[in-house]
Amino acid sequence: MQRSTRSLNALSLSALLTLAPIAALPAQAQESAPAPSASSSAEAKDANGHLIMNGRYIVAGVHTEIVNALWDSQSKSLGLNSVADIDRGSAAFSPASTVFQLPDVESARSKVTKRYDFIAPEGTDIFYIPGTRAEGLLFPGFGAEDIQRGIFKDDALSLELISSTVPEGGRAEIFSETLGEQPRLFSTADSLSPFTMYAGGHYHASWAFTRAGTYELSFRLSAQLLDGTPVSTVQTYTLVVGDVPEGIFEHMEQRAADAQRREQSASPSVSAATSESPSAADTHTTSASPSDSSTSESPSHTQSSTLPGVRAVAAPAEQKGAHSQPAGQNTPVKTDQQKPSVRGANSAQVPAAPRAQAGAHQQAPEKCYPVEVPVEKAQARADALPAQVSVVPVAHRGEAVHEGHFDVGPVFSGSSARTAVKDDRSSPARFVAPESLDFVLGDAAKLALPSGFEDIAPAGTSVHMIGATQQPNVPWLGWNTQDSQLISQASGPITMSLSDFSGPGSMSVFLSGNFGSAGEKVFDSTSRGSFDIPLNTHQHSNWVFTAEGEYTVQLTFTIPLKSGETVSTSGTLHFSVGDTSTAAQQDNTARDSGTPKQSKGSEAQGSESKPGSVDEATGIVTKPDGSRVRIVGKTASGADCSLTNQELTQAQKASAEGKLASTGASIDPLMVLGSLAALIVGAGLLRSLYRSRKES
Repeated sequence: MQRSTRSLNALSLSALLTLAPIAALPAQAQESAPAPSASSSAEAKDANGHLIMNGRYIVAGVHTEIVNALWDSQSKSLGLNSVADIDRGSAAFSPASTVFQLPDVESARSKVTKRYDFIAPEGTDIFYIPGTRAEGLLFPGFGAEDIQRGIFKDDALSLELISSTVPEGGRAEIFSETLGEQPRLFSTADSLSPFTMYAGGHYHASWAFTRAGTYELSFRLSAQLLDGTPVSTVQTYTLVVGDVPEGIFEHMEQRAADAQRREQSASPSVSAATSESPSAADTHTTSASPSDSSTSESPSHTQSSTLPGVRAVAAPAEQKGAHSQPAGQNTPVKTDQQKPSVRGANSAQVPAAPRAQAGAHQQAPEKCYPVEVPVEKAQARADALPAQVSVVPVAHRGEAVHEGHFDVGPVFSGSSARTAVKDDRSSPARFVAPESLDFVLGDAAKLALPSGFEDIAPAGTSVHMIGATQQPNVPWLGWNTQDSQLISQASGPITMSLSDFSGPGSMSVFLSGNFGSAGEKVFDSTSRGSFDIPLNTHQHSNWVFTAEGEYTVQLTFTIPLKSGETVSTSGTLHFSVGDTSTAAQQDNTARDSGTPKQSKGSEAQGSESKPGSVDEATGIVTKPDGSRVRIVGKTASGADCSLTNQELTQAQKASAEGKLASTGASIDPLMVLGSLAALIVGAGLLRSLYRSRKES
């Protein structure tokens, strides 16, 4: 009896050891980033909640609204400053004492491509900042998020580049890239129409520089109050491509002082209180009156004042480790080109937002194999999601929004995570449930898909798109991991996954590449997929929808915590694309007739779904035997992975023909649940045997 018991025990243990590895599939490796440092003491903030960074600074490798609009309701004056994301949150900098740097590194170099010869002849080497965030590079934008709506006529502000100083033989171009289009915004070589910003919005564009050196760009911001009164201000910004020259801060301060003297000489009625703001981060100027309109065309008469806080900075000889050098000498200041940073000339280095370092702590990726998952089992797997991944049901699609800036992302309330949308249509912004909004894409979002995007649809196909850059009358949706409690509790990048989708067509989300090309794929409705977002990141991409109608998109954010735990939170986004009434009518007609909704390619084959076909809208494959499957990516160990568009298309075609080869990675999606059940049964068997042995 005892011998039999020992045999059963060994058999049970062997079975458990065999099943355990299946039940405990390895999780995907995630990079860890250093925790953001905490401020040692309370820091002053301006009226908009930005940390006030008084002093001299070099800003590099971070997200910044390099040109940021301000409004002083008391003096009724416009102002311009700069805002950048640092580890402690959003911080305001004075352009009069801040240098924005693009180091001369390989990732900042590019060549002019076809159709961009307004920069330089095709093939010319240039320095380039893309319109979407690139690892390690400055990410400069233009912002009016600190201005509330309802102050200016049509909520519009006009931004114009009125003068510039560039290196000999150099030029700077700032332009937008949206699926192959390249509208020019600002140029140091040509006079262009002013760029219109809107209160509550912010904008990113691509920047190109043809030479290394120092670029000084003077912008005029103007608007019209509701009563018709014009207001304006001018500010000069300093960008350095390559090494920062010694003496540049003295040059900037002298330039600002000269401009202040010219302004005071031209407008002796300007009060000292107006021209000397107590904060170095706020640079307000007196509003232009109608009688000043003729002189406002001259930048020398509208240059913003310098601020007293800048002059309090220690001289170079008094700074630790500094050596006296005559102002204006072009001796380079070596800066850390490996890490994004915000460097203060009179303070310790301020760490930038932690970012995943390319190539750090990474294992060689496992090969990704295409695997058939029966549609019924795929649904069962979705129903078995963990309890913390929840979707709040709503009785309607929420408030219809036709424009404005929005970011979806995880936020924390204490130890609880939830998904929220940051709605920047008001100042300060409000956070709302994703289900409470319906993003409406009308004619302004409609375009013909250019060549180079055939993995989405054939060139010339009519699609609707939310672009990576903001467009009038189109809601601008991005994502955001800048919640302060999220940053303090999370240990590394946040994984954003497309966990559920429904709609009349397909959806593709991807970053913009260099010079109007398609960049990295985030996810799409066919292959799903996931995307890692570094902490303290704000990013926009392109959202393309191939058919008109109503879409429901569920996003899941997986968050690694410093405690070692992992939490997840989900939210559902609604999109109404094009003429939804017509799309709904067609859908109802198809449903009433019993005909399943099909893609354009399926309709060409007939009104009925035939064996051996691929529904391009849903990605569902009908095999020759009539069974329906979805193609997903799996590694040999059973972990989820992402197939390339080409791999997915080839696998779907092979599956429809009944020729998809078995790779050994075809693990039943319910295997994990079955393995867990086996473990429980095995444990019960061992317990029963133990009791029997004890009683005997």
